[in-house]
Amino acid sequence: MPSTASSSPRQSRAHKDVAKKWKCPYCDKSFRKSRVLKKHVTLHTHKRRHPCDLCEKSFGQKYHLDRHRLLHTGERPYQCAECSKPFTTKYNLDAHFSRAHLSEKPHQCQMCHRRFAVKSDLAMHLKRLTPCVLPREVPLSSTSMPECAASAAQQDIYW
Repeated sequence: MPSTASSSPRQSRAHKDVAKKWKCPYCDKSFRKSRVLKKHVTLHTHKRRHPCDLCEKSFGQKYHLDRHRLLHTGERPYQCAECSKPFTTKYNLDAHFSRAHLSEKPHQCQMCHRRFAVKSDLAMHLKRLTPCVLPREVPLSSTSMPECAASAAQQDIYW
């Protein structure tokens, strides 16, 4: 039997589609295993079988409950190798590392020229800007927060 590595991309796609026989009754997603479908369906039905014993919240998946419990215990199992700052999730650690320790910052605010390593940080920067300091000529997607107000005030451009 030939290995899947030597199969054509078209054959691989066809096999993946056939293998996903468990279809969600609420959306168009399909899954290879029924247990994965069952977990997915809890997103639609809001059945939460994993209650927190320390507060009123409950979760559809045990992983989410375990992650939530870290808020109560204060445990932060992920630590930055560069500065030793602790985090509750690997995602937060990775986000911190790219924001704080990577020198590359390709995302720039067009109003104040502040640079960001992560696109979502620029987006948060933009959300914090109030319309009263936003010049009409500058699109919202390219402006930033209150430090931009100084630039706007100097230009005397207001709504």
